[in-house]
Amino acid sequence: MHGSCAPTRWWCGVAILVKENVFEEINCLYGDDDGRLLVVEGVKAGKNYRFINIHAPNKVIDRKVLFGEAERWCNDRAIMMGDFNVVLSRMDVSNVNKFLPDSSRDFLFKIMKEKNLVEIWRVLNPTVKVFSRVQVVQGKLKRSRIDFCFLTKNFVGERIYVDYKDCCWSDHSGMVLSLGGPCFQKRNGGTWCFNNSLLQQQAYVNMVHGLLLNVKYELFLTDDIIEWWEGFKVRIKKT
Repeated sequence: MHGSCAPTRWWCGVAILVKENVFEEINCLYGDDDGRLLVVEGVKAGKNYRFINIHAPNKVIDRKVLFGEAERWCNDRAIMMGDFNVVLSRMDVSNVNKFLPDSSRDFLFKIMKEKNLVEIWRVLNPTVKVFSRVQVVQGKLKRSRIDFCFLTKNFVGERIYVDYKDCCWSDHSGMVLSLGGPCFQKRNGGTWCFNNSLLQQQAYVNMVHGLLLNVKYELFLTDDIIEWWEGFKVRIKKT
């Protein structure tokens, strides 16, 4: 595992975990002191893969500085992923959110053009609206897509799978990227909605009832009911 973290700020940190025997060689090229940028390069079958992990700051000026630092590490085999803390288009925000001017977004577009990067999820899903971050702010549900995967165009000819995955331990969704591997059947869509027709099936009702009996005591142990609810929905989906 390679990582970068800020010793005085527990909320900052990026890491890249590499499974054994995937790469013949793996090296950490750079990690900043603020826990926001990490660059690792691996060699497999004679090809180099440069992984860049980003956790962008909230302030626009700080984001631009970080994006500029990341640009320095983008080569023709770069894969840059992470939390960029800015949306790229109106498709990336819900109706409750506002799409505001942002100079860090313009700077990111400039980097994409100069480094031949594509935001691969949007390339593969040009008309789909999904969100990678969900928050409740002043009683309003705010949703946006601020987690991205950028690839250099050299990868576009390869078999690619990329998607967002729900998780219960963060207000961000996880992001999965597969290059050159098997194709997965992808189900498009946005926010999950419960299929209430399942309630007509007694066997399913019994399973959910059993699940509720097992988890109801968790409500007395949690400090964040919203986080618990998001995790519980993930368990319902798997039922």
